[in-house]
Amino acid sequence: MHTLCFMILAIMTISVVHGKDKLHEDDNHKFTAENLEKKLKDTGIGADLQSRILKGGSTTFEKVDKETMSKLPPSVLASVGKDAIRGMNDQQLQGMVKGSMKRGTSSKDIQKLLENVDSNQFKTVLSFVKNSTTKLSKKQMEAFKNQMKKTKGDPSTWSASTVKEMGGMIVGLSPNEIKKLASAGKETFEASLDELAKTDVNTLTKGQRRQIIKGAEESFGEKSKWTSSTIKKMSKFVGDMKHKDLAEIPVSAIKGAVLTLGKTKLKGKSSREMMNKLKDPKNGFGASDKWTSETLRSLGNLTTGLTGKDIEHLDRHAVQGALKPLGSVQFSLKQARKMASKVKEAYGSVNKWTAEVIRNASNILTGLKPKELSQLPKEAVMDSVEKLKRVKFSQTQPSKWNESIAEQMGPFIGGLPLSDLKNMPKAAIKSALKAMKGDDTVPPAKRRAILKKAREAGDLKLKEVGSFLKTFSLKDLESVDPIVDLGLNDTDDGNGTEDTTLTWKLSQARKVLGKIKKTWGDPDSSESQWTLDNIVRLKGLAIGVWKTLIDSRSSHDIADIVEEFSQQEGFTPGQMKMIIKAYKDKLGLNLSKNFTNLDQIEIEALGQFVQELNDTDLANLNVDAGVEAVRQIGVTELHHKPRGLVERKLATGLKLLAKKYNKANLDPKDLKSDDFQDLGNLLLGLSPRQIQQIVSTQFKDAVGTFGQIQGYNKEQLHEMADKAKEAYKGNGNVEDAPSALTGEDVDDMGNVLEGFTQDDFAKMDEHVVQEKIDDLGSLVLDKEQAEGLMQVALTAKRKKRQTDISSKSGDELIAMGSTLLALSTSDIASVDNTAFDDAASSIGSIKGFTLEQLQAWANKAKKAWNSDVALITSDQLLRLGAISVGFSADDLSKMSLTSDDVIESLGSQPVASGDEVGYSADQLSKALSNIKTRKGKAIKDFTGDEITALKNFAIAMTASEVASISSQEFGAAVSTLGGLKGWSEEQLVKLKENCVALYGSISTWDSADIREAGVAIGGFTSSELEYIKDDLLAMISPTAIGSMPPNLFKSFSEEQLKQFDSSQAAAVTQSQKDALPANKRAIIQETLGVSANSSSGKVREVPILYVVIAILNTIVIYG
Repeated sequence: MHTLCFMILAIMTISVVHGKDKLHEDDNHKFTAENLEKKLKDTGIGADLQSRILKGGSTTFEKVDKETMSKLPPSVLASVGKDAIRGMNDQQLQGMVKGSMKRGTSSKDIQKLLENVDSNQFKTVLSFVKNSTTKLSKKQMEAFKNQMKKTKGDPSTWSASTVKEMGGMIVGLSPNEIKKLASAGKETFEASLDELAKTDVNTLTKGQRRQIIKGAEESFGEKSKWTSSTIKKMSKFVGDMKHKDLAEIPVSAIKGAVLTLGKTKLKGKSSREMMNKLKDPKNGFGASDKWTSETLRSLGNLTTGLTGKDIEHLDRHAVQGALKPLGSVQFSLKQARKMASKVKEAYGSVNKWTAEVIRNASNILTGLKPKELSQLPKEAVMDSVEKLKRVKFSQTQPSKWNESIAEQMGPFIGGLPLSDLKNMPKAAIKSALKAMKGDDTVPPAKRRAILKKAREAGDLKLKEVGSFLKTFSLKDLESVDPIVDLGLNDTDDGNGTEDTTLTWKLSQARKVLGKIKKTWGDPDSSESQWTLDNIVRLKGLAIGVWKTLIDSRSSHDIADIVEEFSQQEGFTPGQMKMIIKAYKDKLGLNLSKNFTNLDQIEIEALGQFVQELNDTDLANLNVDAGVEAVRQIGVTELHHKPRGLVERKLATGLKLLAKKYNKANLDPKDLKSDDFQDLGNLLLGLSPRQIQQIVSTQFKDAVGTFGQIQGYNKEQLHEMADKAKEAYKGNGNVEDAPSALTGEDVDDMGNVLEGFTQDDFAKMDEHVVQEKIDDLGSLVLDKEQAEGLMQVALTAKRKKRQTDISSKSGDELIAMGSTLLALSTSDIASVDNTAFDDAASSIGSIKGFTLEQLQAWANKAKKAWNSDVALITSDQLLRLGAISVGFSADDLSKMSLTSDDVIESLGSQPVASGDEVGYSADQLSKALSNIKTRKGKAIKDFTGDEITALKNFAIAMTASEVASISSQEFGAAVSTLGGLKGWSEEQLVKLKENCVALYGSISTWDSADIREAGVAIGGFTSSELEYIKDDLLAMISPTAIGSMPPNLFKSFSEEQLKQFDSSQAAAVTQSQKDALPANKRAIIQETLGVSANSSSGKVREVPILYVVIAILNTIVIYG
């Protein structure tokens, strides 16, 4: 009886049309005849066609044109039945492909459509999709792959012609399926390489790349026997090969394929390895001083593997003959400087360069000094400007170019003085913005000025501003119509252009999505327009997703939505947990045992969200999916995660990798180099003891992986350095291993070298240090380590009769990078004034100088530029960086702090806190007083832009000054003020009161208001804090959490604290923890990951190991 009732119910709830063809359904995605009829009416197609679609049959689409077919919703076409689909002709199929085979179409609908076509139609559809410019998602490509497997069998049986039919769609194959292509035979594998080479290979996963390399070994045999033909076929993948594997390839094979390799953009390290082989004197090109212009032209992009010494030794005539191809190479800034010197050697001083030389030099011009750029002939520059618009200069450089109208100068106007920008015609600025919108290096003050002018010109759309978008305040966005501005109703992709996709701050995304909601309706409404197609068009706006939006998605669409979201950056940990929970709920994965059914493609499609799966979920994955999960977590940024959480994820990752060895777990001593590559950033979870257990030969094979990871703590770096010395000692002693390191070893070891001691660096070979000083100088070192390097560097220079720092040029100072931390104050005083002028901005970008050293650099600036600080120019002030902290409060009170870009640059330097070197309260106060005097007005009369430009100088405002800011101007500056640290409790209260005046009563604040207000929540009362719960609580930034007074922070309820995500919990200060009772402290510990799954309800009391490490590579902006 029960069975009979169930069957009747099933028949009632699933509409049957077209005989045996059923309309598929699931929650919120039911295709009854009734809602199918409604969907058809919404398309605007004729009543006759609507009727035929509802009736079905092979004549459904008789005489329907291609354009009409393209307008039919994919969900409708997926529901019309097999007979109707198989009655389509090629033109109709092309229309279907245009309208349905695109991002925004459910992969389930594509799967259904492909199941309904016959074999000939499938070939036709595949052909149309291959020739389309639309890029399908992994889940969508999987639908095509599955259909091909139904017709052609397992990939291990595919022929070369089958692979060619699939074309670029083979990117959708899992790593295991790519492996099977290799086993299908050499011809099939070569066809795969040909098709993959036509795609964007950067979209391939680590696992796919690994299997391509293994497939090559299977198909082409021993690497020592590879020929130039083999290398040409593998040109886009040789960069993924291990150092020891590349070493086996004959030099003659690489030389014979050099033209093909030169057209490929290999990673710098791979280019260096190729270049080292090509310098072989017997079978290669020999040393660089022997190369001709023909050699340089053939090398192409491989020249990114040249060392500084290689470039210095190039023949100037060879450079002359190859200048055009060299100018198109994306050299590093250090290489560009060396190459620019070589071009000057070839063509003489820059004031003699012709327009042709300038055009051909192109990217190499980034290596010229500002004063050299200013010496370029005006006429030659203007003749070359169209070509130079594509060159990315640092923003200290374009200001040196001769001025012209903005339309001609394009992106160069970002380097003009702020005063000039303010005087330019509005229409000209708006026109130039189109060429600048992809440039994220324009200083904020200039961005605001440019945007203000462009908006005043009228009719400026959001999607036209590109990277300038983050300059908008929430107040600016109030008058925006996002549907129109972002083109969300257009037929194009919307929210982006061909050259840039908009990136949003979280508060902005929430505000704009709130406005879109007024048009699209509530997500859970039956009339909602929050379709998969529309959600995909949101692109970067997706970071504003809220609970109701994701919870209201159907199981039919959820996997596709999560895959699209995985392509965006900026989600909070809380949002990521919310999204993965919805994914599990909709797909019936609440029981972890159900995870056994997920395959590699499904894990790959989850992307960054894999890290939010709990330990039990991950443990239930099958072998292949488990390894893919490890890889996905390993490529996510983990250095900002709580250390305990990363350690736990590593432990789970080791268990997953153990499955492929039929083991329950893996100890570090069991790990192979491939395993280390798979683990990636999870290696941040290794304890010093675990590092000690790693087999030294395996560590050496994988040292490149270890060396690329940022975020290790000192203990980890120390143990890794010891392990590296053990691995590289050869036949010598561990203690002497640093002396045996080669330049290639330095390249491989990367960040591992940051664990070397002063003595280790002092033992390094002086020639290697000289050769690699640029790379060594970019390491993050402390003063003692820098002294060890400096000792070697100066020893080498003494042999060249350059005995001290005073003899060094600006180029040499820049190359020394963080080794300058070793200089004493007397060393700094001896630096040549001209050399300092050349290197000032590079020196100012180095982190780690003591206050005494910064004071010495400030004194050097006064000697080099002007002893009267009031006469130091704006251009010079903009190059100070961290050096500004070394000026006295009295100096800051006299500087020409008038222009907002100068004020913002100096105000962006840190405030002294704990061990961090920064401005003192007296310096901040004197600087702010100077700014008010020079502007001739009180804070209450400052505009929003002027308040924003103050940055940390704003902290010197009195509470009454904060209160005096008008609501209108506060609205333009609140995002900046709310992101500053160091406010007093009295100031926080005034910031909060200003926010209330801006947003209204706290009980009415939305999530965007909370996010933008930032640290102002530190001015709340305990009763006001009660209003912040659920979605609002998730929007409190970590900076705001850490800035709350402990007495207020302890007012958070247990329920509120339980809703903290890992980044919020990690921001809790020790004084805030101390203010909490034991039960609330335990909640913070639990969130930080010091116990296993939260579902147990138990908290294990252990020390919190969370350490926030931000290792910033020295950003070198030429002085």
